[in-house]
Amino acid sequence: MYNQENGNIRICLITPGHIATNPRLMKEAEALLEAGYMVHVIFTQYMDYLLTDDEQLLLKYPSLTYNRLSWVKKKNLLRISSGVIQKLSQGLLKAFTKCTTLHKIMLNRHYLWQYRQALKIEADLYIAHNSGALAIAADAARKKNVRFGFDAEDFHREEGLSNAERESLVHIENQYMPLASHLTSASTLIGKAYEKIYLKKFITILNVFPKQQFKKKTEEKRRALQLFWFSQTIGTGRGLENIIEAISLLEDKSPVLHLLGDVSLKMKVEIEQFLLNKGLKKENLIFYDPVFPDKIFEMAANFDIGIAAELSVPLNRNICLTNKIFTYIQAGLAVAVSDTSAQADLFRQHPNMGGLYQNSDIHSLSNLLKNYQLFPEMLVKAKEYNIWLGENLFNWDLEKIKFLDTLKSNLKL
Repeated sequence: MYNQENGNIRICLITPGHIATNPRLMKEAEALLEAGYMVHVIFTQYMDYLLTDDEQLLLKYPSLTYNRLSWVKKKNLLRISSGVIQKLSQGLLKAFTKCTTLHKIMLNRHYLWQYRQALKIEADLYIAHNSGALAIAADAARKKNVRFGFDAEDFHREEGLSNAERESLVHIENQYMPLASHLTSASTLIGKAYEKIYLKKFITILNVFPKQQFKKKTEEKRRALQLFWFSQTIGTGRGLENIIEAISLLEDKSPVLHLLGDVSLKMKVEIEQFLLNKGLKKENLIFYDPVFPDKIFEMAANFDIGIAAELSVPLNRNICLTNKIFTYIQAGLAVAVSDTSAQADLFRQHPNMGGLYQNSDIHSLSNLLKNYQLFPEMLVKAKEYNIWLGENLFNWDLEKIKFLDTLKSNLKL
């Protein structure tokens, strides 16, 4: 895929946070490097446990150039000062509601630093990941007289933000989104939501990953069902309570729920207590510390059913397709998906991937699990089908072609 003609074209990718928590950005970076483009990334670091993951990604791509700002330490002067500036901006916005600069800082406390770094780069296209990076990409592109783009992994204004955060986000999106030339979204419904507001076309780039090369397991022996759920952070209000309650309703309460992600001691105790209150045992629940993203697939392949337990509120959760559901598919797990609009649409297209359950009815998920207990051959068929999906439909090897074609057409505008 390498194209020597692309060697003189530089793409700048911008995110307000860690690159380790933004796999979409890093997949784009890899695809661009493979295609011969020069790639520069601007990001910041604020979580200590992600520093090693960030470093491994940078080492993986030695030709990638970057600017990073670390404000990890709690008593770091930069952390304190940027927090004070952000608080002041929030206060001033009560009197100066239309001040765009204040809205920029409200969304990204390190807007000024990231903007200065973006201006140092002679890029042919700036692409923002997350709303906090949108103004940076747009402002730098305007200064350099080039184009910019935005990747909508979520419908950000409906993520359950505070009123102040939402006001700033809508202000920035309304100002800059109509000017963007390269627009992508992580689900068709997210794209449609933005298209309805801005009357601009969004290209859907799914949250899939490269084809997985490890040996996937489909042969089943009768055993307790092994359920899997993961996220950057483990917490309540994410559908976990529904999963635990569904297990408690089973006659055979043997299923084990494996949870992967960062969890505070307080939250861990809270979830365990909820489990015990539902008549289950501690053995029904196992926690795992976060692992490097590339390792999740091999880990997931040891389980049976991946549960995409998205809730329907806020609106963004109803219309998003997370990397979670595609990780399950590509790892060769059967999938249990809640009936959000986006997940229900995906399930209707591929009903053999697993089972659809109703968020409003715990018995719906419990019955789905019961069927897999009673008919293990259904589990085998779902796993085999998802291995096929991962190989032939849902993988980055195919999806990145759409991304590169979209980018190339925007560079030629």
